[in-house]
Amino acid sequence: MRLQPFAIIVLASCFAASASAAVTRLDLSPSFSRTDVIEIGPRLNYKEWIETKPAISFVDNKPFLEYYKVITYDVQGSLQDWFRLSAVASNTPGGNSSLTTGTLTFAAAEHHRLVNPVATFTFELDASHKSSDPDVSSFLGSGHDSSSLTAMVQNPNFTYFNRSGTLTLAEGSDTLDFTVISTGLSRDFNGLNIYGPKYDLGMHHVYDKRMLYDIPSSVPEPSTWMMLLGGGILLGALRRKRA
Repeated sequence: MRLQPFAIIVLASCFAASASAAVTRLDLSPSFSRTDVIEIGPRLNYKEWIETKPAISFVDNKPFLEYYKVITYDVQGSLQDWFRLSAVASNTPGGNSSLTTGTLTFAAAEHHRLVNPVATFTFELDASHKSSDPDVSSFLGSGHDSSSLTAMVQNPNFTYFNRSGTLTLAEGSDTLDFTVISTGLSRDFNGLNIYGPKYDLGMHHVYDKRMLYDIPSSVPEPSTWMMLLGGGILLGALRRKRA
């Protein structure tokens, strides 16, 4: 049996405008990131079931069955772009720190889709392995320098390090440069999430299909099919002869 990674959720809007296309693009340094579109609102008409699909192994040409979990539901609410980054801590004379700079580019032609006419982005730095002690600090600011940064605020709902801040797209502008700096973190990956402005208020349909696993199939191989077919023809000939 081979475990398979989850598939990416596919969102399809009930409106004419496609909800699966993000309204914001991210250019980042370091460059690793993942972009998803998430739904904000209550889930309605929730259904889930298991589907199977026959397939042939590329290794030994053996048949097997793939098992998928399918989930569908409707969302009464809005959509939001979600950028997931990895802020890598590095050793410096002043202690372990991470520096992430990037540029968010908003599709100006999609401005009419926003729930709020002011495009605000929320930055969330998360390090679940680290407590929220004062030795850990994080700062956020617009631009690509560290001259005008403000401290990010600890989320009161978490005992571990989880701090956030917001930046607003200037009126008439379609780009937002940003810098995130943290110090006191351990030398490993720490999650940096950026949430874009909410858009496309209304009803949306969500279809999520995830491969769970696969198992060898009982479907006969081609040689077995030929043997069964030959046996059936022979039996049919014997019956006609006896008749």
